[in-house]
Amino acid sequence: MSETTLDQTEGSRNEAVDPSLEEGTDDDTVSSAVDSFPPISIDEKLTNSERFKAEGNAWVGQREYAKAKKSYDNAFVHLFTSKEEWETILSAQDKDRINRFKVPLHLNRGLCRMKLDDLENALWDLSESLRLDDTNVKGRYRRGLVKIEMADRMMKKEEEGKYWDIDRVQTLIDEAKKDLLAAVNGAPRDRNIREALGRLKPLENRLGQFRVQYKTQQRELFSGFLKASATEATDTGDEEDHQEEPQRLPMPPLELVSVPEL
Repeated sequence: MSETTLDQTEGSRNEAVDPSLEEGTDDDTVSSAVDSFPPISIDEKLTNSERFKAEGNAWVGQREYAKAKKSYDNAFVHLFTSKEEWETILSAQDKDRINRFKVPLHLNRGLCRMKLDDLENALWDLSESLRLDDTNVKGRYRRGLVKIEMADRMMKKEEEGKYWDIDRVQTLIDEAKKDLLAAVNGAPRDRNIREALGRLKPLENRLGQFRVQYKTQQRELFSGFLKASATEATDTGDEEDHQEEPQRLPMPPLELVSVPEL
């Protein structure tokens, strides 16, 4: 695999873009793909979907990622299969054809979502591509990049004084490393993958510094709490030791009474 292929779309073709399809998924497209009767054959579904996939690839070549993403959305629409059809009608071979066709669609739409800064949905697409084919190098590489970016953004919240989950960041870094190591095994000479792996070490170092910082803050907070409790207890004891007895009022003078003799 060459060094540049990981930033390209799957199944790229030099085909002209149909201007009538620029805006991507619309009601007519969905209706024709889902409500057709009699049901569309698998060959027809794949042919129609391929048309939008090629359109999306062309848009990616022009760096029109929003338009490309809509084209890939349409490609998925034309692959729609009801649960009943999937479970009772389609053969194992047809299911495999559809799933294999979906892999590059998920990869390409995931790339568009990365470029559009939609990381959560990019992560979903790339995970779907790996669910369907866990050996695809591009899926591992791109998902690793997404997780690196998500971890980096979460740690930047520290500078903004915002809450972030340190354990979640650790998970993202660990998962990114796992994906990128799998990718480098599949493409050991690819420079892009190795550069992505190189981004992990600084992230791990920053996260380690934050952990030390948080532990120090926790110790100081706990120490301050103990000192405050001890001071409060001492002050209370002193007040009890030096408490003055209540002042006693003087007894009234006794009045002399004469007792007559009997």
